[in-house]
Amino acid sequence: MRIINYYFGLLTAVIISMQGILLASPPKKRVDLVTYSTYLLPREDFLQYKYLKHYYDLNASYDLYQYVKDFKGDDPNLQKIIFLDYCEDPNLRKLPKNKLVCFKWEAHKARLEFYEPYSVVYTFDDDLVDGKKFLKFYYPVLKPRIPNVPSFEEKKLFTMVAGNWIPERVKILDFFAQKPNGEFEFYGHAPSQYWTHEMYHGHIGGYYSSDQKLEVIKNYRFCFAFENTHTTPGYITEKIFDVFGAGAVPIYWGPNNVEKYIPKNCFIDYRDFSSDEQLYQFLKAMPKETYNQYLENIKLFLTSEKAHVFSTEYFDILIYQAASQ
Repeated sequence: MRIINYYFGLLTAVIISMQGILLASPPKKRVDLVTYSTYLLPREDFLQYKYLKHYYDLNASYDLYQYVKDFKGDDPNLQKIIFLDYCEDPNLRKLPKNKLVCFKWEAHKARLEFYEPYSVVYTFDDDLVDGKKFLKFYYPVLKPRIPNVPSFEEKKLFTMVAGNWIPERVKILDFFAQKPNGEFEFYGHAPSQYWTHEMYHGHIGGYYSSDQKLEVIKNYRFCFAFENTHTTPGYITEKIFDVFGAGAVPIYWGPNNVEKYIPKNCFIDYRDFSSDEQLYQFLKAMPKETYNQYLENIKLFLTSEKAHVFSTEYFDILIYQAASQ
């Protein structure tokens, strides 16, 4: 009995000691992640923010303006406030600038005064990057190639998947509307003049880079991938990477400096052709060997260090570093 009492007392002392250590450990500091869309909130199939969630108490919200309205003042336990895209609310200036970080997400350019309340801004825009206040970030859009991609002979010719029908994309629809039926098929939210057109094959479910989207694209040799803007250097989004992941070859219209980030032998540069007809004839005549070489080039790129900066893993580390500085 005396031995039992001894060990019971020893165990009690250890438990009390551990409780003291746990109580003495400071709580995790808080990081507020504020976005404009539920798409950018932590999700198992996209942005997980795994380092932020591990090292900080992550508080996520998808309403930039409501967050500013509800902000009660600085808190010693608040490590950083990270905005995914800027906010035009003038009351933003009441938030602690030394803790306010912006990741510029959408394509449209903002006036420089909108960035003044932030201590640092992460941007895709190479014109702004200065290594001081404006730092470079890459969209986390890298995807591995899906399995079971059809062969060259099994694939149809051309497709496009889009929801935002800027004039450059509508121009492609107008061009193929004059071509033989079946050569071009498109998906997404069709412009009104093409709602009932035989080229239109309906909406694809899921988010921007859904598995359903890639499963559709893989059935075509070529997919038109036009950025929402091609005038901002460094602006490269999921549009080209989705085609890579689907095992197709992109017909890409993006920034003039795209080759700084993606080798030219991985895509068809729309700007290299004087007309849509010239492009059309070139692609229709492309032999199987040339096409498959493009796919091999893409495969090598997707596993390279150059492509890794577009991965979610790289983004997770970058946004954690932004919070920790």
